[in-house]
Amino acid sequence: MTSLKAGRWRPKICTSVYATDLSVLVKRLTKAVESGSDYVEIRLDYLKDFDIRDLKKACNRFLDQCIFTCRPPREGGVFQGTDEERLKILGKAASLHPRFIDLELDTVSSNSPLIGELKRKAQGVIVSWHSLENTPKSPLLTTILRKAEKYSETVKIVTAANSVDDNFTVLSLYAKARRPLIAFCMGEKGVVSRILCPLFGSPFTYASLPHMPTAAGQVALDDLKTLYQGVKRV
Repeated sequence: MTSLKAGRWRPKICTSVYATDLSVLVKRLTKAVESGSDYVEIRLDYLKDFDIRDLKKACNRFLDQCIFTCRPPREGGVFQGTDEERLKILGKAASLHPRFIDLELDTVSSNSPLIGELKRKAQGVIVSWHSLENTPKSPLLTTILRKAEKYSETVKIVTAANSVDDNFTVLSLYAKARRPLIAFCMGEKGVVSRILCPLFGSPFTYASLPHMPTAAGQVALDDLKTLYQGVKRV
């Protein structure tokens, strides 16, 4: 979760990377790891015409740090194929035994056998839920949290912050969580929750490579590391 050395707070960081070309993706993956990222989220929805064998070869050194996801547009992704095609990609990606496969709560809810299949292949599964327009009230978020917890050992809830108060609404979920939870807000007004969520119990937070965010409000990896290095945990 976090480490404490000489009074310093060192949360774990996952850098989200994307590319349309696999060779470019490999360069960005390598840069993220070499720059100190603990995990790297691989956005498969951006890739064009890749072969799973080439993906394995590209990511083989880093599979224990890789989180594979393939987002549909309804949850902030760019995948243009059918859900059936998307789930086939995730199934093949899971067969590489990455650290995590991340897929959406509505996908799991309508394909319940899928979660068991992915758990048998990947080291872990993250069930995620995104609200791209706003931050719902706490009762609804709690209901979503409880539903997601039924499917996976790790849950991710991300909402759009329209006010600073939305950060507190989302961060309050940590006190209710029964499983490891990753929860924060997107957008400029949600940056504070991205930075603070590990302090509330998130296993890690998300960053981007410089000038290459995959979501609104993502902080660059180097900037986030510098920020954490300057914080002493009380």
